[in-house]
Amino acid sequence: MLFDRRVKEPALSQIGSLGRRRIYLQYRAVLGSILPPLKTARADLITTFSFQIIASAVVGKASGNDGAFVSMSWKTLAAEASAAAIAYLEAAI
Repeated sequence: MLFDRRVKEPALSQIGSLGRRRIYLQYRAVLGSILPPLKTARADLITTFSFQIIASAVVGKASGNDGAFVSMSWKTLAAEASAAAIAYLEAAI
């Protein structure tokens, strides 16, 4: 229900947004510690975009609205989304 776009429940939206923000802040902290020195704006863009690659895949599967993700196992989804994010990070740095 949390990822179902048809549900217009402000409380659920806020829970999802706050949870996603907390996960993003952890992701940013870890990634920031391993990225080479970059200008702040560039580091923020790279971090946000790579997070979106992973988060979009997870939300796509969880929502059940993306046929490509529905039949994919969570293990495969994690491997593929991680590989895509890593490839993006390598190309962006």
